[in-house]
Amino acid sequence: MPRRYAGPLVVALLLVPVVLLLVHAARATPRPHEVPVAVQAPAVVADAVVARLDALAGSPVRARAIPEDADPREPLRQGTAAAVVVVDLRVAQDVLLVPAVGDPELTRLLEGLSDRVGTPLGRTSRTVEVAPVRDPSLGRGALAASVGAWVLVGVLVGVAAGLVVPLLRRRRGRAAPSVRVRVARVLLVAGLAGVAAGLVVALVASWQGGLAPGAVPAWWLLGAGVVAATALATAGLEAVGGPWGTAVAGLLVLALTGPLVTGRDPRVLPEPWPVLAGSTVHGAGLALARATAWTGGLPAGSVLLLLLVAVLGVGLLAWDAARSAGRPATPADQPRRLPLLGALGVPLAVAALGATLLAPRQTDGLSAAPVARAAQTECLEVPDVSDLAGLNRFAGRVRGGPSFQGADVGADVRLQDGRRLWVFGDTLRSASFRGQRFVRNSMLVFGPGCVRSVLPADGGALVPDRADGVGYWPMSVARVQRPGYDLVGVATQRVRSTEAPDGAGAFDNLGPSMAVFVVPRGGTPQLVEQRDLGPDSADPARPEWGAAAVVRGGWVYLYGTARPDTPGVFGFSLRVARTRPEQLLRQRSWRYWDGERWQADPDRAGELVPARGGVSQTLSVFPRGDRWYAVSKRDEFLGTDLVVWSAPSPTGPFDGGTTVARIPSDVAAGELRYMPLAHPDLLPEPGSVVVSYSRNDTDVAAVEADPFRYRPAFLRVPLPAAGAR
Repeated sequence: MPRRYAGPLVVALLLVPVVLLLVHAARATPRPHEVPVAVQAPAVVADAVVARLDALAGSPVRARAIPEDADPREPLRQGTAAAVVVVDLRVAQDVLLVPAVGDPELTRLLEGLSDRVGTPLGRTSRTVEVAPVRDPSLGRGALAASVGAWVLVGVLVGVAAGLVVPLLRRRRGRAAPSVRVRVARVLLVAGLAGVAAGLVVALVASWQGGLAPGAVPAWWLLGAGVVAATALATAGLEAVGGPWGTAVAGLLVLALTGPLVTGRDPRVLPEPWPVLAGSTVHGAGLALARATAWTGGLPAGSVLLLLLVAVLGVGLLAWDAARSAGRPATPADQPRRLPLLGALGVPLAVAALGATLLAPRQTDGLSAAPVARAAQTECLEVPDVSDLAGLNRFAGRVRGGPSFQGADVGADVRLQDGRRLWVFGDTLRSASFRGQRFVRNSMLVFGPGCVRSVLPADGGALVPDRADGVGYWPMSVARVQRPGYDLVGVATQRVRSTEAPDGAGAFDNLGPSMAVFVVPRGGTPQLVEQRDLGPDSADPARPEWGAAAVVRGGWVYLYGTARPDTPGVFGFSLRVARTRPEQLLRQRSWRYWDGERWQADPDRAGELVPARGGVSQTLSVFPRGDRWYAVSKRDEFLGTDLVVWSAPSPTGPFDGGTTVARIPSDVAAGELRYMPLAHPDLLPEPGSVVVSYSRNDTDVAAVEADPFRYRPAFLRVPLPAAGAR
C-alpha cells in the first residue's frame, strides 16, 4: 500500500475503538432527553402536570397540554408526541398512551417517569399502545437498519464513483471531466443502487403483508434520495481530500449512524446524539421512512437536509473540478483507491457490526417511586349541628383529635357529595401528634356525624412550606364541580416570619398564591399544584389577589386587597379580577375591572371600596339573589365594626357599608377578634348570613393550655337591603 494511505488508515484504525466505545456508551446508558409528551387533563391539572414534568432535572421531557375534548391518540399518530398522559379524574388510574411502533426502551423509561411523577396526586398509570395511521409491516428496528444500509451504500457508491475519474485520466491521459459529468455519474449509480435498496424494502414489507397500496414508488424514491445524498457528499469529500476524505466520510457514517441503526430512539441516547440525530442523513432518512411507513405526510425539514447534503457534495466536486480543469493526468493523480477502500471498509464494517451486537440490552431506568398521597385521619364523631348555638357549642367545647386543636381563618366550601371542606391558617396540634405541631395551614372535612383531618405524608402543612421557610395562609376557597369530583381552589398568601415576637409585625405578607385540590366523591382531597403569583414583595400596597373568591356564571372572581402607606389609613381597598376556572393558574389570562371594562393591566384595576374605612386584608364576597355582598371588619385589627357592603354586581359599585355587629379586640386582656368570614350556604336563612370570626390570645402559653381560645366563633348577621346604611 502506498505511503500516502498509511496516515489515513492508521488514524481510522485508531478511531474505530473510540467510536465503538461511544456507541457502547450510548446504548448502555439510555436516558430520556427532551422527549415530547402531551398531557390531557382538566386545564388546571394539565398545567400542573406540565409544569412538574418540565421542571424535572436534566430535562427528560418537553411537555405540553392538549384540550380535554381532543383525540389523545392524534399526537402519536402525527408523530408530534412520543407519549400522551391522559388524566381522567373520574377514575383512579391514569393512562399512558405510547405508539405501538415506538422504542420499547423509551416506553419503559416513560412508564417509570409517569409512575414517579404521577399527576402530582400519587396516581399510578397503565400503558396502552396506539397503532399508527398506517399499518406498518416494518418495525422501528427494520426501518433503522434499512436507512443505515442506504447510508452505507451511499458511502460505497460515492467512493466507487470517484474511482472512475482517476482511472479514465490514467488510461486516456486527459483532464478530469466536468463537474456536470461527475455529478451525473454519481447520481446514476446512486439512483440505481437506491432504487434497488428501496425495492428490497418494499418487497420485504409486501411479503409481510403490511405494505400500503401504492407505497412502492415512495420507497424507491426515498432509498434513491438517501443513497444519492450520501454518495454525493462522500464523492465530494474524496475528491477534495483523497484518502483523508474517504476516511472522514467512513468515520462520520460510523460515529453518527452506529447508535441509530439499532433502532434505539435518539431521544434516549446521551449527548450529542439527541441533537445530532436530526441533523444527519440517517436521521433525516429515518424521519422520512417513519412518515412513509406510519404517519404519512412529508417532513419538510428532512427533505431540506438531504438536499443540503447533496448540494454540499456537488459543491465539493465543483471545487475539485475547477482546480484541476485543463490539467492532464500525472502519476500523482492516480490514488489507487481500491486498496484503500478495502482497507478502510472492512474495519469500519466490522466496527459497526460489533457496536450493534455487543451493546448491552438491559439498562437502569428512572426511579418509579410514586408521589406520596395525602390521607385522612380516623373519623372523629361529632354531633349534628342544626342551629347557630350548636355550631358555637361544637367550636367551643368539642376537642379535636391530635391533628387539630385550634386554628384561625376557617373558610369553607360545600362539596358535591354533601361534605363540607374547611381550610384553616396557623394550626396548633397536640403534643402527642406525630409530626409538626404548628403548621401554617390545615384542612378538615366534615361529613354526617364525622370530621376528619387531611394530612400530607410528612405530617406537615397540607400546602407545604417553601424550601426557604415561607409558608402559606389560606384566604378563600371555591370549587368547580366536575362529573365524579370537585376541583377546589384555595387562594393563599405567602408569609415569612420576622424577628418580632408576636403581633402584626411578626410576619411579612409576600404576595398571593393559588393551591388547587382534586376531591373525588367521597374521597380524600389531593393537592395538585401550589403556584406563587408574582415575585415576593412585602409591600402592602401590592394587591393580595384571592382575599375573597367566588365562582359564578363560568367565571372565577378574585378580589384583591391593598393598603397604601398613608398615615391614619388602617383598612384595605378592594379590587376585582376574573378568569375562567381552567385559567386559574395562568395569571396572564386574568382580566381586571378598571371601573368601566375588563382589561389586562393589573395596575389599572379600579377600587371598589377605598382603603380609608376599608375592609380587612382577608374577607368574604358572595352573591345572594340579585345583590352582591362583601363582609369584613372595617379597618382590620384596630377596628370594631363588622360591616356588610352591598352592590348590584360583582364589580360594584359597592355602597359605604352597613355595620351589622361589633367584634372589638380586647388588647388589654390579650384577646384578639379578627378576620370575619361569611358562610352563605351554612344554616341559610332569608335576609341573613352566618359569619365566623377568628379568635386568638397574645399569650401563646395560654393558647397551648386552652386551645379553645384559638377557635372561631359564629354569629348571624342581617343582610342590608339595597341603599340601607
